[in-house]
Amino acid sequence: MKQRIVFFAFLFLSFSSKAQILNIEKFRLDYDTSKYWLGTIGFTFANAKQNSFLFRYTTTLNLAYLTRHHSFMTLNNARLDVVDKKSVINEGYTHWRINFFRHKKISPEPFCQFQYALSRGLEYRQIYGFSLRFNLFTRIDSAKKERIDAGIATGIIRETERWTGEVLRYEDPTDSTKAFAVLNKSSSYAYFKVKVGSKLTMFLTTYYQARWDLFFQQHRWVVDYQLLYAISKNVNFSITYIGILDNAPVIASNRYIHDITSGLVIKIH
Repeated sequence: MKQRIVFFAFLFLSFSSKAQILNIEKFRLDYDTSKYWLGTIGFTFANAKQNSFLFRYTTTLNLAYLTRHHSFMTLNNARLDVVDKKSVINEGYTHWRINFFRHKKISPEPFCQFQYALSRGLEYRQIYGFSLRFNLFTRIDSAKKERIDAGIATGIIRETERWTGEVLRYEDPTDSTKAFAVLNKSSSYAYFKVKVGSKLTMFLTTYYQARWDLFFQQHRWVVDYQLLYAISKNVNFSITYIGILDNAPVIASNRYIHDITSGLVIKIH
């Protein structure tokens, strides 16, 4: 297939299967310095034409500011895929979080998020939440350049969301193809991070979210696995798999969704 790249800077390519979940642990930064900015940026703009026309636009910006005791983080992404003038994937998010007392064993974290995924029926979702993060285990072998980190976090979130599609629950009284819900949920996860030598890093995070006001009857499981290989000091090759199982989806076809991405991540600091 002949492909023409119109504009390109800071490569970030991906294959997706309509899943969208945020894993803050993959971006969390552990530095002893303060008054320090770090982050990653990605940007793709391309089109291709053979038997059909494809247009793709993706942009990613993740930033963190570290003070002596706290860290301030924001994760942002937008993606638009158009095939033959029809939107196939149109999704994005912005996430903001503060980690107070980031070096302590127990650290509180307030956060907020806005996201949309029109390709799978999510018009918008607003999230406000608070969690406690427990750093359970850290082992560092400086000679082998190895490090292992493990921990858990638990908290509460409030979701406000609107959907369009084959509605299964929370139907809008005025439109059977729309759903609107305001949900109170518990949100917990466990994370495991291993750095092997100077090149390879592995992340594994498992989430559990459920409606505590319904005695945890409606729940969602998420598995997030990432493999990161350092090509150079500021360039990493990344492969990520995300699987989501929701036993009470708002619209049909969202019971199980998954996402596979691969690409290059550019560090900025």
